[in-house]
Amino acid sequence: MILSQIALRITLLIIVTLVISVSLWSCTEKISPTPNIDLTIEAQVEATRILDDIIAQTVIAYLESEKNVEETVIANFTATPTITSTSIPTVTNTPLPTNTPVPTTTPVPTTTPVPTATLVPTATPNPAPTPIPTPTPIILPSPIPTPTQIVEISDVIKNVTPSVVKVIRGQSSGSGVLIRSDKNKKEGLLLTNYHVIDSEGELIIEIEDNSYPGKIIGYDSGRDLAVISICCNDSFKTIKFSNNEDIKIGEKVIVMGFPLGAKTVRASSGIISGNIYSDEKNRQEIHTDAAINPGNSGGPMILINGSLAGINTYKIHSTSTVNGDVVTEGFGFAVSHTTIENILPKLLDGFQGEEAPFVDPLAPDGVYINPILNYSIEISPGWSINNNVFNPSAINTTLIRNNNKTEITIEVTVNTATGYSSIDEYTNDWTLGKVPGSLSWETNNEGAISRTSKSTTNEITTYNGYEFENSYTFQNKQYKRFTSWFIKNQKRFSVILDLPAEIWVTPDNVTNGNTLKSQSLNSYRSFIPS
Repeated sequence: MILSQIALRITLLIIVTLVISVSLWSCTEKISPTPNIDLTIEAQVEATRILDDIIAQTVIAYLESEKNVEETVIANFTATPTITSTSIPTVTNTPLPTNTPVPTTTPVPTTTPVPTATLVPTATPNPAPTPIPTPTPIILPSPIPTPTQIVEISDVIKNVTPSVVKVIRGQSSGSGVLIRSDKNKKEGLLLTNYHVIDSEGELIIEIEDNSYPGKIIGYDSGRDLAVISICCNDSFKTIKFSNNEDIKIGEKVIVMGFPLGAKTVRASSGIISGNIYSDEKNRQEIHTDAAINPGNSGGPMILINGSLAGINTYKIHSTSTVNGDVVTEGFGFAVSHTTIENILPKLLDGFQGEEAPFVDPLAPDGVYINPILNYSIEISPGWSINNNVFNPSAINTTLIRNNNKTEITIEVTVNTATGYSSIDEYTNDWTLGKVPGSLSWETNNEGAISRTSKSTTNEITTYNGYEFENSYTFQNKQYKRFTSWFIKNQKRFSVILDLPAEIWVTPDNVTNGNTLKSQSLNSYRSFIPS
């Protein structure tokens, strides 16, 4: 109700204002024009000012009355009283000097209403994370490096001396070293050079202040090694063998023995100058610059950790040149522990000859079992095994070689045979190719074969295979080759024996040739896929 009354009064105010404006405009039109332009303009401006004052006074009076009405309504909470219209004052027409028409007023552009701003909700402030206290660092003490223990050569010599012996045979003497003892039997075993005992006369072993009769157990004259047993004492002190990784060029070594027949143990020191294989003597040798003199032969070469690196055997005094003999220094040699350990089983078994066939440690009982694929093959003494042969086309390759005749080899290769479950299926699709680079390749025979094995419960298993017999020439040398194939678990096992033709055709009355031939065939035919 109040709002409608206010709207009505505003409408009446606008009508009254328009009436007054029209009346004044009519008055100005009736005034006759005058030539005085300046007075005309002044009169017109004065009329406009008077009109503006009247309008302003009228609006102010109206707004004041409305204010009183609103206050009364708010105070009494009663109906709005009837508002008495304020009389509009009579406007006295002031005659204008000229009747110059009022220039048309330039319309004021309507003000573009400002849109009401949409209230943006106040963002809820994220609570500041509670600061995590930084832990106080604990200062750990710097580790104190463990000082490297300094090994004194004198201490090594002191510890090893009870194991070093003097070997006397007739009128000559040399040295040796104890490697095993049996307290129950009160026996000891020692190593020395064969040339130390290669004479006539009683064999006496002296250890510090004691002497014992010696007995030759075995020897290898080609590698210059011998094993002797002594009795009787339950406190023989022995020495252990070195490891292969300990034999390094530059490592310190101590040479011990009884040089020139000395009554007490003597020692000299040096370094390992080389670790070489002698094809002439078929043994591994350690070269040193330590002094080795007559009487040191058979004695130990000791590493700084007190282990046995080898047995002293000889030195080179001079060498021949086109300008005559040249005296040399620092050229002493010892038989390496690797050769000793390989042939020691044969010497302990009583071998006494020129060259003892050593037993490969991968086949200590004469049978090699592949650790990856579990196949087995017999290995004769004097044959070595290499199970780390690189062959990119095979799962596994093992090479077995005769140490005296390196051209005699047995190769076992395993390849995938996906989709094949029997040898018959495989040989229907595949046959044997010739050796790359070979000449005069011939197939002498081929056909089915079988191999049998017996379990611990005496159960017999049969494995069927296929064999090729070939002959060929390679690098002007004739060879005989046997190849056998077996299929198991979708894998092809291939066993190849290669040996020179002269060994294959050796008459049976030639012992060595017949032995190599029989050893080769026995090993080849002993193969079992699993």
